[in-house]
Amino acid sequence: MDNEEMQGVELDPMLEKLLDTKLYKDKVEILYDLRDRLTDEMINIICITHDIELKSTDLDDRYHELRDYMMTMKKYESDRLR
Repeated sequence: MDNEEMQGVELDPMLEKLLDTKLYKDKVEILYDLRDRLTDEMINIICITHDIELKSTDLDDRYHELRDYMMTMKKYESDRLR
């Protein structure tokens, strides 16, 4: 989805919050809150904005792969703050 396609698309407020949030510890929490209404399109938007490429095609597997990525980033984020 490029910028032209995203114009006019109304984003879920929680998705917008995840995209605007800087810390991965917060992103992980928001992703968890989004879990029940997460769609492939939402995951695609998250991946594009975070420059992530997922290998899975199944929605549930993609969620877990994205969550694992964010958990890893959270870990390194915490290590830098010490």
